[in-house]
Amino acid sequence: MAETKEAAPRKKIGRPLKQIDIELLKKLAECLCTREEMSHILGVSLDTLHERFSDVIKEAQSRGKCSLRRLQWKIANKGCAAMAIFLGKVLLNQREEEFRDLVKFNVNIRQVKYDDAPKLTTG
Repeated sequence: MAETKEAAPRKKIGRPLKQIDIELLKKLAECLCTREEMSHILGVSLDTLHERFSDVIKEAQSRGKCSLRRLQWKIANKGCAAMAIFLGKVLLNQREEEFRDLVKFNVNIRQVKYDDAPKLTTG
């Protein structure tokens, strides 16, 4: 008769998960910190942030961007559009549309009449 053995409980492999202050992570993401900045402040790797907290970061960054847009609107309404434009370009990747007219050359063209054209001679 063959004996059946119970499987031994598997040991966890790898380092224990570091406790991360989720509220601090959310505040950093709302301020639109980079993931590298967040990882340095929280003392975890970029991989850990990506694998465990991508959804939290994306949601908080969205709130931060929305808040920035609201602030831009208030600043623009108070007459200081330069700051709103600057923040939009830097943090929200907003760009001014480039509208270009046809390229205009300042070329002096002289019309040559057929009679005034140089005569070609064959030798």
